[in-house]
Amino acid sequence: MYARPVVAVAAALLMGCTAAQPEAAENTDADVAALDSRRDEIEQLAVAGDPEAFLGLWTPDVYVREPGTAVDGEQFATYLRDFFASGRILSLEIRADKVHVHGNAAYEFGQYDERAVAGTDTLTLANHYAMRWERGDDGTWRIDHLVAGSRAAP
Repeated sequence: MYARPVVAVAAALLMGCTAAQPEAAENTDADVAALDSRRDEIEQLAVAGDPEAFLGLWTPDVYVREPGTAVDGEQFATYLRDFFASGRILSLEIRADKVHVHGNAAYEFGQYDERAVAGTDTLTLANHYAMRWERGDDGTWRIDHLVAGSRAAP
């Protein structure tokens, strides 16, 4: 009964949003290489366990949603500092499947595997993820949004 009005409203909103967007830029080799490098930094800094260096990879108003966690901005910073105070990341492997760069924003979809120690528990995660990067005024890519979910989920 309500499907058509909802679809019509969604289509109208999409058309309005699409018309206002500039042409999407093609992925450039330089952008893809820069994001590959930042992904490598994420892996290295996560294992290094320095929360302040790790926080430099994220925008100040970042939003992160992983199974059991939804934090943003300063909540995320506090969450990371608390984690690294009592835990550590043993390994992290991130595999980007698709990357779409549009000006100063990039959208990435992929998978990651992580082993961590939290207190006395060892955790093994195998997640899918969607990530939004922002290129700052300094030209550096930082993560603005991360949403992840278990690859074992139906």
